[in-house]
Amino acid sequence: MSTLEKEIRELAKKIDAIEQQIRELERLIAAVRKQVIEEAAVIGATLSMTYMSTDLQAQQYDALFIDEGFGSLDSTALDNAVQVLQQLSDHQRLIGIISHVSELTERFDAQLQVQKGENGSHITCQYA
Repeated sequence: MSTLEKEIRELAKKIDAIEQQIRELERLIAAVRKQVIEEAAVIGATLSMTYMSTDLQAQQYDALFIDEGFGSLDSTALDNAVQVLQQLSDHQRLIGIISHVSELTERFDAQLQVQKGENGSHITCQYA
């Protein structure tokens, strides 16, 4: 085997090692991104509930509607966000979730569903 062939094989090994490190970094970046999205949903819900619980300018807020981009959450993050919202609900305030995520329909007893029709949109109320 020539010196050139040995050098090429060594370079190929180094390239493989670098590619493996890049894949690991990509995996870590994806995990951090997922955690940031989860934490953003929890922080958003917590801040919203804190805002509702304070008596700003002597006004009481009894309803909160959240559109936090639930579609961008994976199943674990969605579970965590729903759990936080359910824990924050004290049954004295209305918390509404605006979402196109079908998995959310299984988790809440009361729903207002809006369906687009030929002659406009229709609202359906559902209670479990």
